[in-house]
Amino acid sequence: MKTSYYELHIGIKDKDNKDHLTLNRVKSELEAYFKSRMVDFSLTTQLGGYVTESGDYVLEDSVKIIFIGALSEDRLLAFVEGIKKIYNQESILYIRREIEQEYVGE
Repeated sequence: MKTSYYELHIGIKDKDNKDHLTLNRVKSELEAYFKSRMVDFSLTTQLGGYVTESGDYVLEDSVKIIFIGALSEDRLLAFVEGIKKIYNQESILYIRREIEQEYVGE
């Protein structure tokens, strides 16, 4: 079955490059948010690096959230805008793909 695959990458540092968040706090808050809205998701933590506009190299903990056919794109983008505000994010990496989905054993 064809469905949509969405992936979000959210850095733990805020847009002012401050470390006021922790992975555990963000994971806990996102888990509660999705559970309260009955949204299917997968969440993993990771380390990433990037070059800032000023040329500095920054290492940052982040979370990756995957949604497979669970949300409409409009609802997902509304969630992204809310997360940007709540966690003071300059940007969130958003990836969208059309995929073939099937469950083995069904």
